[in-house]
Amino acid sequence: MKTEIKKLKQSNIEIAGELSWEEFEVYFQKALKQITGQVKMGGFRPGKAPQNMVADKIGDSHLLEEAAEQAIQDKYHQIIHEEKIEPISKPEVAILKLAKNNPFEFKIKVAVLPDVQLPDYKKIVATVEKKVSQVDDNEIEETLKWIQRSRAEFNELARPCQKGDWIEMEYQSPQVEMNKKFEDAFLLGEGKFMPGFEDELLGLEANGQKEFKITFPVDYFNKELAGQEASFQVKIKAVKEMKLPELTDDFVQKIGRFKDIAELRANIKEGIQQEKDGAEIQNWRNDVLQKISQELKVELPDSLILSEKERILSNLKKEVDEHSKISFDEYLEQIKKSPEELAVELAKQAEQRVKSFLILRAIGQKEGIEATEDEITQAIDKFLTGYPQEHQQEIDRQRLKEYYREKIEHEKVFQLLEKLCD
Repeated sequence: MKTEIKKLKQSNIEIAGELSWEEFEVYFQKALKQITGQVKMGGFRPGKAPQNMVADKIGDSHLLEEAAEQAIQDKYHQIIHEEKIEPISKPEVAILKLAKNNPFEFKIKVAVLPDVQLPDYKKIVATVEKKVSQVDDNEIEETLKWIQRSRAEFNELARPCQKGDWIEMEYQSPQVEMNKKFEDAFLLGEGKFMPGFEDELLGLEANGQKEFKITFPVDYFNKELAGQEASFQVKIKAVKEMKLPELTDDFVQKIGRFKDIAELRANIKEGIQQEKDGAEIQNWRNDVLQKISQELKVELPDSLILSEKERILSNLKKEVDEHSKISFDEYLEQIKKSPEELAVELAKQAEQRVKSFLILRAIGQKEGIEATEDEITQAIDKFLTGYPQEHQQEIDRQRLKEYYREKIEHEKVFQLLEKLCD
């Protein structure tokens, strides 16, 4: 078989192939044999009719088309394997010449992973500062307070509410999300709401209602409401006393395996430190990829950007559906973005993600980084231990294997880069 591969724009390639009639006749005879086994002809049992009679009945045109399909499928996989081509789109096939006793000619156009020219990534990594996180005592105290509140006792109060009371209420405003009714519960006086809102609630009893106007702060996150006056209707559903448990060694021993308050504080500090360190590492990694991508030379295929954009949008819709009680259109209204604005934002995210993937892949190849089969197996086994046994047969094992291969190799690349700035 003769093969010629040309590079096109947008990281597409064109594969031109030619099979001599002797090479193509193998597929022609195979197609004839398969069709003979399916054709019914009078006087013969199914599949027993002579092939020449079947060929006369079916016609060369149909046989040639069937043979061409088999030949292209076979040779396409052979070419991408031998040439180490990594396609990222469905191949577009064009048959140029198809006739009996003649060479078979075809072309295949397909998008592939683009060539990447990496900048001096080691030099770039050295310029990105790795921040050290610290745990503030106030953070520990806030966590302790949260633990106390999670185990607090609540007693109904038959009196007007005052600061320090636990309030359960519902509220709405014609200026906020089309007068949608919200419910909330909080400790009155801690400033959870905008300035002035909680003061309007002082003195109300359970089942008490009130209408009032509040002006949103000029720096309010929702720009359409910032600095604007809005009227609110509020109904108090309950006024309660929140009785916190005393923070003692006995209390600490009941909530976990801690011998005293000091050990709990140390455990909280360690947990916050780990969380902060993890966030700083991720921020550092994102900064590194961002800076490398700014100097990266690569032609990104539209198909790759579109595919990643669709994946981000699908995940976003799934998250909104699972964690909120509103539709996706309502979500867009809530974040004040039109579908067109969201599309632009997602396209930028998709481009950065694709660049990040290509950077990590290129560095991994250059540095000879690979995931071992043992590492991949261990990662899969760990994943499967938390997966329902009855659904494990539904898992695409090859896809899962490739996912963990990529994940492990990317982590190894990051670890290599982190060593460069230590």
